[in-house]
Amino acid sequence: MLPAGKMKIQRVSGPQKQALLMWSRGFYKNGQPLTIAVAENMDVLERGFASFQKQYLFWSLVAVVILLLIQRYIVIFSLRSVNATARDVARLEDAEITSLKESVPSEILPLVRAINSLLVRQQKRLQRSREAMGNLAHAIRTPLTLLQQTVDDAFTDDRPQVFHQVRLYNQQISQLVEKALRQARLAGDALGVSRFNLDEDLPALIDTLKKLHRNRHIDIEVHIDDVSDLPLEKQDGMELLGNLLDNAWKWTHSRIRLCIDNREGVRISVEDDGPGADQETLQNLSRRGKRQDENMPGYGIGLSIVQGLVEDLEGQIRYSRSPLGGLKVEVLL
Repeated sequence: MLPAGKMKIQRVSGPQKQALLMWSRGFYKNGQPLTIAVAENMDVLERGFASFQKQYLFWSLVAVVILLLIQRYIVIFSLRSVNATARDVARLEDAEITSLKESVPSEILPLVRAINSLLVRQQKRLQRSREAMGNLAHAIRTPLTLLQQTVDDAFTDDRPQVFHQVRLYNQQISQLVEKALRQARLAGDALGVSRFNLDEDLPALIDTLKKLHRNRHIDIEVHIDDVSDLPLEKQDGMELLGNLLDNAWKWTHSRIRLCIDNREGVRISVEDDGPGADQETLQNLSRRGKRQDENMPGYGIGLSIVQGLVEDLEGQIRYSRSPLGGLKVEVLL
């Protein structure tokens, strides 16, 4: 019983345990207190509200998933050109291309252009350096010939020791010049925009070496096992194999063996049947300018060039005695 004018709203259980929302208010009628109550079944409303909550949760999750997918697509689409640039960098490292594509987002376009500009300058600088080496060797060649003639005319038989010493120095310089000329001819004019292909470039290199050593009849064996190209650009391949084979050609008696396989990455092995070297000499071969025979100046210079190139390529070089009897040089790339 509620006092007159008092109102109350509460949730109660109905006769069938159903949830009821009951509104009640007290009145005063004919001197008697009176309470009127009205109840509404809440089960339908609560079931509808629960169904709404489930549907809202479901569609909210669907909306979140759709937004995440859209965001992922936007990110992937935005980074597609960046990934293409990353692949181009890998191809550039393998010397398959000479520059990066500039169809990239504006945020990284300045970086790509800076790299391309650096590549152009580097290629021009490398070409100028190689041309300068060949030009210098050609320029020195004539004065050396004139110097030798002057020495022959100036010295007499009463000073044979000085005569032979000057002549020896002149011959040493001449042989170094000849070596520089051979390297320039082996390198050629290309800028090295592709990998060294064994099927195309190796025969040309061997043919060039045969022409350079035309006065010697050397049997060269070539064994290539499941390798089509070397993991370095054409110019480096010319310089690496050119120096290895040229050094073997210098010391061999009649036979050179070249083996290339992929058992340890890429392994290059060059052997000859020359006099070989003892253990102490093998340890000193990689030292730049170290000559083991004063009668053949320049021995070891070609190998030290190879040593520097292999170190730049993060490879390894090994020296040992060949079963053929001479020196065996193994390069692992």
